[in-house]
Amino acid sequence: MLDVKVAYVSTGDARDPNAQSGTSRAILDNLERQGVRVTPIFPLHRGFRYMFIPHKLHAKLTKQTFVVDRRPLALDNYARQIEKALKNADIDLVFSNSSGPIARVQTNRPKIFWTDVFVQGMPVDDAGTFPRPT
Repeated sequence: MLDVKVAYVSTGDARDPNAQSGTSRAILDNLERQGVRVTPIFPLHRGFRYMFIPHKLHAKLTKQTFVVDRRPLALDNYARQIEKALKNADIDLVFSNSSGPIARVQTNRPKIFWTDVFVQGMPVDDAGTFPRPT
């Protein structure tokens, strides 16, 4: 048994077995099975995503992908939500199933993220788009 208190951050509902092919739920279940005390900080509010509809349409028309969750507005919004939740939380560290939500979080607690894909050298332009895989 681990005596660790973890804030689990996710943009979606980590309890949903259908989210991210069940990975988020499996991580949560395994943390709890090990005796880790989990403070959920999910799902994060994503109302800002509607502001990017024109960008998404343009990317679709030009056969590119536009990643809303990596835009500065999204990262700052996530950080504000997480920092508010952490303000009075009794936790040892912040864990996320993605680097994005915790990228701009200001905290003195360690931040850890899960990654299951490594994409090196993927061309990304200043607009946050990259070509669709062929």
